[in-house]
Amino acid sequence: MSDSDTSGGSSSSEEEEPSRFYNILSDPKLQEKIYPGSNVTQLLAMVVISSFAAKFGLTNEALQALLDILKLFLPANSHLPKTTYFFKKFLGPSGIKVKYYCPECKVGFKKEGDDVVYSFKCSCNETIYSITELLSANCYMFIMAVKYQLKTLLEDCQLGKFLRNHHKQKLGFSDISDGHMYKTFGNGKLLASVFALSLLMSIDGVPVFNSSGVSMWPVSLLLIELPPQLRKKHLMVCSLWIGKGKPSMELLLEDSIHEILELSSSGFTWDLKGEKIKSTVDIIAVCADSVARAPIQNFIQFNGFFGCSWCEQQGDTLNHNHHVYKFDPNFKMRTKEKVNEYARRAEREGYSIMGVNGFSVLSKLPLFNVIDCLVYDVMHAVDLGVMRQLAALWFNTCNNKNPWYIGLSIRQIDAKLSHIVVTSNITRLTRGLADRIHWKASEWRNLLLLYGPYIFKDILPARYYKHFMLLSEAMYILNQTHITPMELYHAKSKLKLFVQQFEELYGLTNMSFNVHQLLHAGDCVSRWGPLWGYSAYGFEDLYGKLMRMFNGTQKVSNQIVNRFRQLQDLKALTAHLIDADEEKFVEIQRKLLGNFVPAKKFLKFDGNVVFIGAGKPHVLSLAEQNSMRNHTITEALNFSKIIISNQLYTVNSYKIRSRRKNCFIMTQGRNLFELTAFYSIKSTRTVKPFPTLFGLPLTYVSLISSNANNQLVSVTQKGNISVIPFESIIAKCIILNSYPLYLSILPNFLDRD
Repeated sequence: MSDSDTSGGSSSSEEEEPSRFYNILSDPKLQEKIYPGSNVTQLLAMVVISSFAAKFGLTNEALQALLDILKLFLPANSHLPKTTYFFKKFLGPSGIKVKYYCPECKVGFKKEGDDVVYSFKCSCNETIYSITELLSANCYMFIMAVKYQLKTLLEDCQLGKFLRNHHKQKLGFSDISDGHMYKTFGNGKLLASVFALSLLMSIDGVPVFNSSGVSMWPVSLLLIELPPQLRKKHLMVCSLWIGKGKPSMELLLEDSIHEILELSSSGFTWDLKGEKIKSTVDIIAVCADSVARAPIQNFIQFNGFFGCSWCEQQGDTLNHNHHVYKFDPNFKMRTKEKVNEYARRAEREGYSIMGVNGFSVLSKLPLFNVIDCLVYDVMHAVDLGVMRQLAALWFNTCNNKNPWYIGLSIRQIDAKLSHIVVTSNITRLTRGLADRIHWKASEWRNLLLLYGPYIFKDILPARYYKHFMLLSEAMYILNQTHITPMELYHAKSKLKLFVQQFEELYGLTNMSFNVHQLLHAGDCVSRWGPLWGYSAYGFEDLYGKLMRMFNGTQKVSNQIVNRFRQLQDLKALTAHLIDADEEKFVEIQRKLLGNFVPAKKFLKFDGNVVFIGAGKPHVLSLAEQNSMRNHTITEALNFSKIIISNQLYTVNSYKIRSRRKNCFIMTQGRNLFELTAFYSIKSTRTVKPFPTLFGLPLTYVSLISSNANNQLVSVTQKGNISVIPFESIIAKCIILNSYPLYLSILPNFLDRD
C-alpha cells in the first residue's frame, strides 16, 4: 500500500490520453493463442480467469491453486501464466489513494507534492505518527478518483453513447431532470450541454461484523445523465472508511469535494467514437438516511429540537427522551440563506442555532444547496419507517387493547399473501407477517404499494384502512413512471391529511420523525422528480456487494477497494473485447460480471424485442388468424418468453404453478390484457419475419375510487383474442387473487428490489 499511488486523479490538463487499456490491447504477446491450435488468446484467458477470481473473491492461494489445476489440462507449451504475479499486475495502476488521519482528532493528514511520505505530524497534539503506526491503528481510508471512474464508464465501458438529452420540454415528472432543481442548477448549466455531467451521491453506514462495532462508510456516486435502467448498474465509489464508530464528514468527503471542484470548473476530456468530448462534473444531490443526513448537513440529529433537514419545526420531547412532531400546518421551510446565517452564528457562539451546528462540508461546493439538494429517502423514511411502524402498531401484542390492533388476523392475512403471484420485477417472494422481523425494505414497500390495499381490506377497521390508503395511494403516485402536476397535488394533499389524522388515530406518542417527513416528500418530487429516481435501493444493493468483497477480518477495506476496482476494470476491458466471433467469451463474461440474458438461444428483432429460446413451428388458431386478416401467414414460430425493452414477458400457459408470472399487462389507454401467445411470423406481405403478440382484453373495475386507481382492480370479463402492439405496453401486473381475479399494476419498471 503506497500513499503515492494517485493515478487517475483529477486534472484540468487537455492532453489527449490513450485508453488506459491501450498497452494491454496492443501487446502482441497477449494476442498469441494460449497454445498452438487453440481458439483462445492469452488475453481472453487472462480476462476470464481474472473475472472468475474477482467474482468469487478468490484469495491469492486459491487463484494459484486454480492455475495449477488448469496446467493439468493444458499442453506443456501453454502461454498461460504459471503464477499469480502477472495477474496482480495485469490491469495496471488502480487509481486508488490511501488517506491517513490522526488517531486523536480524526482529522485527515494532507500531503504536499508527490514525494513519498513516511510520517505525519498532527497539530492537535504535535505528535509525529509513522505510516506503520497509522496502519497498525487502522487510521487510514481509501479515495478513488471520480475522473478515473467516469472515463472508465464513458470511454472504456462505452456508456458515453447513452448519455441522455434532457432538453425535451414536457409537462410533469418522469425523471430527475424534470425537477426544477436539475433545470436550474448552476443557472441552467446542465441543460446548456448534453455532455455536462451531474452526480447523485449516497452516504451510509453499514455494520461489517455483528459483534465488533466496526462499520463501513462508503461514499457512492450515480451518473444521472445515463438512462435510468443503466444508472444503478454502474455505480461508482469515491471513498471508503472502515472502523469503529463514525467518521467525520470532513474526513470522508474533503478529497472528493476537492476533485469535484476542479471537474466542475475545468472539466475533463474523454473519447466518444473518436471524438474528443469535454465534460464538466457536479454533485447536485445527496441521498442519505436521517442518521447520516444530520452530520452531512452539520445539523443536530432528528431526535433533537429542530432536527428536521427541511423545515424549522421544533418538535416536542415526551418523558424526557422521546421526541415527537405534532402536525403543524404552518411550519416554516428552511432556506439556504437562513441556514448559512445560523451556521455563522453557531460557529461564532459555540452552540447550535435552530438545529444548525455550523457549515456543512458540502457548502464548499458553491452551486450546492445544503437544504434542497438533500433528497427524500423513501426507503428508510417510508418502507423501513412509516410502513414498518404501522405494522408494529397493528400486529405487536403490546397494542392488543387498542382499536387498531389486528394481530389475531395474521393467519388470515398470511393466507392472502401466500396466493399472491408477482412479476420478475419483484425479486423477493412474499413472506408471512409472522416472519416480518426479517423482512427487507422492498417487502415493506410492496406491502404498502401493491399488497396492502387488497389484504387489509375488510380486516383493518374502516377508519384505519381509509387512513392507510391515504399513505398507500400517495406513495403509489409519487413512485409512478410519470407524475402529472395534478397527481402530485393530490399526493401532497393525501400525505398532509395522513399526517394530520395520525395523531388522532394513533396518539401523540407515535408521531415519529418519519411520519413528519412525509410532509416533505411531495416537495422533493417537485425538486427532483419521482421518488424511484433517487431512492436508496440501488445503493443498498451496491453496499451488499461490497460486503461480499472480502475474506476474513484482516485489511477488509484494502480487499474491498481493490476488488471493486478490479471488477470495474474487467467490465471495461471486456467491453473492448466483445466481438461477434467470441460469443462464448461474451456469454461467460456476462455471467461473471452481470448484465446478461441467461439464454442459449434467442431471436432478436428491431425495436428492442427479443424472443427467448428456440421457437417451435405452429399453426395459428382460427381466432388468431381472424385477428390478422390483412396477412396471409406462411410460417409461424411459437415462443413462451419475450423481452421487450429489457422487460420479461411470458404467456399465460408458461409455468402455470409458478409464483411468478409476467403475462398480465397494461397498454396505452389503460387497457389490460392477458398474454396468450408470442409468434415470429412470416407472411406474403413482408420480406422479414415480424414479432406478434396475442392476448385477451380484460374488462375491469377499480376498487379504489381515487387518482391511484391502478392499485387494485377486479377483472370482470375476458374478451376475444387480439393482437397487441408491443410498443404499446406501459406496465406489468401482479396477481393478488386468481379466483376472482384481482390485479395490481406496477407503478414503474425502474424501481427494483
